[in-house]
Amino acid sequence: MKFKLAILTLLISFSRGVFAEGFEVNTQNREEVRNFFNTVYQASENVPMGWTGNIDQCIPGTTSQEYRDAIVLRINFFRAMAGVPADITFNDEFSRKAQQAALIMAANGQIDHHPSSSWTCYTEEGAEAAKTSNLSIGRAGPQAIFGQMQDEGANNTRVGHRRWILYPLTTKMGTGDVDGGESWKTLTNSLWVQDDDRRASRPSTRDEFVSWPPNGFVSYQLAFPRWSFSYPKADFSGATVSMEQQSEIISLQIVHRNESGNSYVGDNTLVWEPEISFSTTPTTDISYSVTVNNVLIDGISRNFNYKVTVINPSVFGTDSIFPTISGDNQPIINRENTYSFNTVPNATGYQLLQANRQAFTQIEGAESGMGSLKADVSDYQAIATDVQASGSASFHLAHPKTEDQVLTFNHTFLPTDTSQLNFSSRLGLASEVQIATVQISTDDGQTWQDIFTQSGTGDSGEKSFSTKTISLSQFADSNGFCGY
Repeated sequence: MKFKLAILTLLISFSRGVFAEGFEVNTQNREEVRNFFNTVYQASENVPMGWTGNIDQCIPGTTSQEYRDAIVLRINFFRAMAGVPADITFNDEFSRKAQQAALIMAANGQIDHHPSSSWTCYTEEGAEAAKTSNLSIGRAGPQAIFGQMQDEGANNTRVGHRRWILYPLTTKMGTGDVDGGESWKTLTNSLWVQDDDRRASRPSTRDEFVSWPPNGFVSYQLAFPRWSFSYPKADFSGATVSMEQQSEIISLQIVHRNESGNSYVGDNTLVWEPEISFSTTPTTDISYSVTVNNVLIDGISRNFNYKVTVINPSVFGTDSIFPTISGDNQPIINRENTYSFNTVPNATGYQLLQANRQAFTQIEGAESGMGSLKADVSDYQAIATDVQASGSASFHLAHPKTEDQVLTFNHTFLPTDTSQLNFSSRLGLASEVQIATVQISTDDGQTWQDIFTQSGTGDSGEKSFSTKTISLSQFADSNGFCGY
């Protein structure tokens, strides 16, 4: 007799509220923030660009509607987390001109808000867009929005890109994106951020100020090294910032003060860099108390206090509510068997999936092609025949672009206490920040957690293959997918 394994999958959506049908999220609710990241943020990942242009012929082309939708979704995700109106839409004219700006930057392998008329593929409309846009090179689409929010680099200490993305008065933006495929310099984005159709008056925001990371819970992937605090027309010339973690003072350095009173890069902003890092996945929630003192607003000194709690969105919290299924665990054949479960907050639907439970052992080799593996790589073959652990071929990942290169084992399985993953690997030339990772997902690929990592050494790397054995016992009775 074979029993069917029933798996309950929750489909989560979020309320649309006071922000003119835009996103709204309560950052004081850990579970809501966790689900918001795992659904809305992740939904804007890995969407094909579908660019139709050509750099050599100076054709700006277009990108797919799905790709543009993913970009605006990423923007509104960040705005909702920051507590500002998250109802941005793209203006077609802005996007048309921004597409020309992205082409100019890709054709010349550099970015400039004031490109010369002598630049390859120059157009006046493209130059217009360059002046009114956030510009990125080496990243496009949703990844460019991530980079602009991160705002790393010595020339970005005022986090101007972030401030434009989070500017409460903005209603419309536009995007242009190019992937020339030749090098990282031909991957560009122009995000038109300076719209003329701003809200007539300043809209309400969740907090009196706009900060990043925001007041409340935030996923560790988005707790960038530069923290910022914005307040319209505030004078930060004499402001101070202090941070504590469990009564321990966090060292920090203020890197920018904005007290000019103009809005050429959004609201006036104070920027600092605390001596903390999330280069490794945190195992527990980490809370930081932030105090910003002596902010002059209309000539009056004000103090502000708030708390940022950094979380791992793949880890459930004490406020996570799961469905509890009630019913006979030994169903009777040829008879109706009734089961019930409790409701889950914010769920808009429930889906029951069925599968036959049977022993599962599978070996994948590259000699017969990709098999059950799916490759998401940048313009190279994922199978190599010049290097192999055994046989005549091997699966191969390289890093020609600054984006993830992934092989996904396209199977769902239910591990037991004795289940293992075995593979042979050889990590060649790689820097210390280039990391080979094996991950597993227990939620249909929405989130992934590391089960093996190996960093490069900055030299030529390993000369031979070594066998790795990873126990899957911690995932016993969970559904899994593997990615490498």
